Amino acid sequence: MRIEVLLISAAVLFFTACSNDKKVEPAVGPLTATAPTADLSPALPPGYIEMNDITRNLIDGFWHIQQVFERVPTSRYQAQKGRYYKFAENGDYALFNPDGKVFHLGKWRYKPGDGDRNYISIDAKDTQYNNQWKVIMSKDDAVFVGTQTFNNPGVQQRLEKITSLPASAIEAQKE
Repeated sequence: MRIEVLLISAAVLFFTACSNDKKVEPAVGPLTATAPTADLSPALPPGYIEMNDITRNLIDGFWHIQQVFERVPTSRYQAQKGRYYKFAENGDYALFNPDGKVFHLGKWRYKPGDGDRNYISIDAKDTQYNNQWKVIMSKDDAVFVGTQTFNNPGVQQRLEKITSLPASAIEAQKE
């Protein structure tokens, strides 16, 4: 039942992302002068990811890319199938090939939004792999939906959480 709800949600987001409707943002009202208030919250260390249900779930295990859906298939995204992410609490991430070798790595950020507009940004050391995804997530499954930010609104990745390296990676590392 959970996977059906996840797939339906992903389909709705996919068709929403594919529509040509332009969203109109409300105009910002006039600025008012107010006395500055002191920020008493402690400064967060660089790279620190604020923990909430989604970020705790992302750092707990590996995220295996099961399926990739695109309006027009491209080698860049189709090659992601079978790879898997590892997100760390310090803001680092790595995307691994099925054989366990690192494909690319860098930093990740999570930005909660309104409703289903939760985003994860991937800032790769090799900037050609930078990306931003809308995140739809359950405890063991996730769908990453592309955004206009990196011109991939027609791309979706279905991910499954795994608790350890895939068997293919373990076997390849033994060789």
